[in-house]
This record gives sequence, structure tokens and C-alpha cells, in this order.
Amino acid sequence: MQSRRSRAFPDVVVVLAPFTSRDDKCPFGAWIYQGSPQDVRGSAYYEQIRSLHAKFHQLAGQILRQATNNDRQLAIKALEFGGELDKLSASLMSQINDWRDDLDR
Repeated sequence: MQSRRSRAFPDVVVVLAPFTSRDDKCPFGAWIYQGSPQDVRGSAYYEQIRSLHAKFHQLAGQILRQATNNDRQLAIKALEFGGELDKLSASLMSQINDWRDDLDR
């Protein structure tokens, strides 16, 4: 696994995008790919949420690469309220909440 020391925080080792971009490595992603029952995978929401979750991780990896490769302004912009990550996160959470509400019916 690659790592790089951040200039802003020289004592902190920053794990680069290869891990962050992996949507199957967080607990939710592991559940999506390995732990979710077959009937859940057949849900109308499953593919939308899997796709949004993957995009979230891809964007997080991109932001991390920007932050550690002297593109901090791009990273900061993506992290701002109303920025790319905020919008994607809101969309993902909205779909997850709709899915939960549908399952509760």
C-alpha cells in the first residue's frame, strides 16, 4: 500500500487513494457486496445505492489524491458545503433513507 507524508502534517502518514477508492472495504460496502441477503440485492434501490456508494468512494479517493498532491484548492472546493462530496453524500443518504422507509412498509 502506498503512503505519503503530508506536508501540512509531517507526522501523519496519509493512506492514498487505492484503499479509499475501494467501495468494498468499508463496513457498508462489505455488507453490500458480501453480507446482504439475496432479496436485498433484488431490491429496486440496491443498484442505485451500490452505484452511488462506489461514486462516493471514487470521489473520496480523488479528493485525497488532490489534497496530497498539491491540489489542495480543488480538494477544499470538493469538500465545501454544496461541493461535489456534499451533493453526492446527500444523494446517497436520501436513497438509503428511501430504501429503509420502503423496507419498513
